[in-house]
Amino acid sequence: MIGTALDLIIADSTRGQRGLDDVMRALYSEFATKRGFKTEDVQRVASKICSCDLRAFFDEHVRNARPLDFNRYLGSIGYRVMIDTIPAADSAGVRLPDMRVWSYPRRQDGRMRVWIQDPSSVWAKGGLHTGMDLVAFNGVAVDSFPDFRRAFRTVKLGDVVPVDIVRNGSSTRVSVTVAGHDRPRVRIVEVSNPTPIQLERRRLWLSASPN
Repeated sequence: MIGTALDLIIADSTRGQRGLDDVMRALYSEFATKRGFKTEDVQRVASKICSCDLRAFFDEHVRNARPLDFNRYLGSIGYRVMIDTIPAADSAGVRLPDMRVWSYPRRQDGRMRVWIQDPSSVWAKGGLHTGMDLVAFNGVAVDSFPDFRRAFRTVKLGDVVPVDIVRNGSSTRVSVTVAGHDRPRVRIVEVSNPTPIQLERRRLWLSASPN
């Protein structure tokens, strides 16, 4: 994702004449016979290719983990991002069960623990929390990851799944009704009334991208 954003910045700065491939070729030419290169080297070479100062971009998204605003970069080629939510379903449109729960072994003794992957899941709402010691899942004793995976695969939409955990030193059963859930959907769409410059830069950028 960072590479795509960088590619769009370079293409915009050079009117579609240069891109990330030029950066890779320049890095290979300069460092092929050396031990490697650092972030500062990539920043320097990329800045030279695009004839622009990429320090802020590297500070925000390479040295730090600030979110990428793709609308900022896609706008140069007449696109924008649309984000909404839709029901999670398979390729045939059949609603999928909310399975945003997992298990992992504790490092000290290998005992399996609960891992909640989304706080809005039915598992979290049912009272489970990441880190709880897991005794059994859907009627299967869980002493290892293969045990959990075998039990996990049997769950279907609408099932009431018993989950045995250790709470305050004693075994407790939590029953979770498995419903469907929504998932994020990200679409790249054309902006209203793209300019001839945006369309031309889009054409150049797409023609340079691998099929």
